[in-house]
Amino acid sequence: MSKFVLVDPSLTSNAGHYYRYAYHVLSVTESIGYNPILVINKWANLVEDMPWPTYPLYEFEYWWAPHLPNWIYRLSRPVHHDIPNQAESIKNKKYGRDIFDACFRLARYLRDNLRRARFKQNTFSLFKQLLLKEGDVIFFPDVSKDDLFGLESFVRESTYANGIRWHLLFHHYLKDIVDCGVLDRISKNASVSFYSDTQDMSHMYGNSAKLEFHTLPIPHTVEDISESICLRKHDPLTILYAGEARVEKGFLHLPQILNDLWQDYLATGKIEFVIQAYISRSAEVDTLLSARRELQAYPEEYVRLILNPLSLKEYETLLHVGSIILLLYDHVQYHLRSSGIF
Repeated sequence: MSKFVLVDPSLTSNAGHYYRYAYHVLSVTESIGYNPILVINKWANLVEDMPWPTYPLYEFEYWWAPHLPNWIYRLSRPVHHDIPNQAESIKNKKYGRDIFDACFRLARYLRDNLRRARFKQNTFSLFKQLLLKEGDVIFFPDVSKDDLFGLESFVRESTYANGIRWHLLFHHYLKDIVDCGVLDRISKNASVSFYSDTQDMSHMYGNSAKLEFHTLPIPHTVEDISESICLRKHDPLTILYAGEARVEKGFLHLPQILNDLWQDYLATGKIEFVIQAYISRSAEVDTLLSARRELQAYPEEYVRLILNPLSLKEYETLLHVGSIILLLYDHVQYHLRSSGIF
């Protein structure tokens, strides 16, 4: 029986949308005769056993590595974002900006090359531990630019990849990888298929990269919402923000929305808010924590915050009890993309 290996370095727990996606995909592959295997983040915190053989191997999530302190990430961000206030006088002096910009470029170079080297090494470990052979399938449900450069190096240098079928799914349009030709180089050294989760993004990638891109939508498996309509309360109305807290999903708009509705609607008991306020991205943690603290100032009987990722059942139940679901997504970030909630 051929193995179907789903590799998601961003999967760090049994809850959240990364786990929901892996659960649905591996359930289907098992039903059609594959031997499903799950490969996740090396520092994953699993609260229960997975339904399939599970290997914690990969060190870096899509956005960052959870075990590394945030100051390392901040070091490699642009100078004008993270330079401390006390260094403003240095930055504004002659040559000051050049020095700080040079430090930023060096830190970014070191960070990117570290990620690529570790991805390559983690993939070597994957092949050694799973004893993959011709006909096996490896599926990455999301890949970053650095993942691709690490994979390019692996398939170019390793004989392990011979006969393996690779499937790479993109949730973001990464113009850099199209311009540098890394997709084309991977396709010349491996049997690989490319996907995105929307038709618009597939067309964009296909036209710009001159490669075939298939569309693989996010599975929507929530039961018919009409079957649980009785869970909804009509007085007060429940306004729901579902999904983890992210800037691109409009989380920063929530404090102002609650402020505007407080006097006439929240304080009078006409509405209540239920907000998933779980934060996972190191890059955005400071900004999101500030907004979350504003939300925590409201009485819990009016504004209920969910601070942890949810299980599959908990997430489905949450969607069913919302009278109104807020989709505050940034139209620039999401004009080609989809999300697990729509």
